[in-house]
Amino acid sequence: MQPTIASDVLTGKHLRILEFASLFDGEFNIDWLQELTGKKTSIIFAALEFGAKQGWLFQNNLVHFSFIDSVEEEKLAYSLPSETRADLHNKIVNLLIMNLPENPGRTNRTFRHLLYNS
Repeated sequence: MQPTIASDVLTGKHLRILEFASLFDGEFNIDWLQELTGKKTSIIFAALEFGAKQGWLFQNNLVHFSFIDSVEEEKLAYSLPSETRADLHNKIVNLLIMNLPENPGRTNRTFRHLLYNS
């Protein structure tokens, strides 16, 4: 019998992290999720590893991920209450402005999040 590891079990904490991650509309990183959720890195890694094992996420490098299953991404995003989604989109705008280099890509990504709240 193989031991169960954290990334094999989806808990409420892991689900919430994946829900938050689904709102990024593109690549996101562990630091951003840690800032949004306030959770420990180990919990975030376990959630992302679970998502990758399910085929929902792709690990672009050591700390950057993106959704590859758009159906699951949308399902996770819309499982959050609309007020929570709106609040998180505002926080994501601030994270992107503070962390992405100033270029048209940053402008486009932040603009899409602002549109969610209009």
